[in-house]
Amino acid sequence: MNNGQINLGYGNTVADGEMVAVISPGSLPVQRLIADAEAKSQLVDYTQGRSPRAVVILVTGAIILSAFQPETIGSHENKVRNQL
Repeated sequence: MNNGQINLGYGNTVADGEMVAVISPGSLPVQRLIADAEAKSQLVDYTQGRSPRAVVILVTGAIILSAFQPETIGSHENKVRNQL
């Protein structure tokens, strides 16, 4: 794993290598995934009151909600990996 930090918005980051997937929150299966994570206390909200535009799944099974688009998070991840 690399030691870079990927920006997920508003000063919040996640370590490079910890993300399994970055997906859009619109579909019903993803909404169920969010509800299940919240019930298990594994949901972290990085949106600062804004609507979530991306759902980040971590290797630990935790879920992060971000106000950034999945494409934006992907470009941040690419920048971090290219710097290392």
